[in-house]
Amino acid sequence: MREIFVDTSAWDALADSGDPNHELAVLFRDEIAGQCRLVVTNYILDELVTLLLMNVGYQRAVAFKSVLDVLAQEGILQVVWISEDLAAEHLPGWRSQVTYKRGDMMETQQLRQLIRQELPGILQRDREMRDWVLTLTRERYADKAETESYEIE
Repeated sequence: MREIFVDTSAWDALADSGDPNHELAVLFRDEIAGQCRLVVTNYILDELVTLLLMNVGYQRAVAFKSVLDVLAQEGILQVVWISEDLAAEHLPGWRSQVTYKRGDMMETQQLRQLIRQELPGILQRDREMRDWVLTLTRERYADKAETESYEIE
């Protein structure tokens, strides 16, 4: 069976009816159905779920991920799990040329900036995400009355 590597933007176009390429993606999906195995990486799935959370909301992102899980179980979708060893094997010099440190100051600053920039709009558009953030903050942080009543000794 022929294999087709499917990148994030194609999955997004298929899942998001508001995407300019949605109709084309659906036509292509219907055209290749049953003729090809679809191939993705775990990085693409991670990127896709993040993109769908932003574009279509939590519920639809989870629903589409469930569809992908079924496709994988049925052998229609193959997920290639990229690891540091696999990348090093297929990308000569990868370990020496790519430096990535989790928690790197620049990465943290960029993430903070992105959150500050995008979160208000996401919370405005996505009720489920807004409810999740509110629940999370109520569970993990003291409320205003409690913090204002705290006395420093």
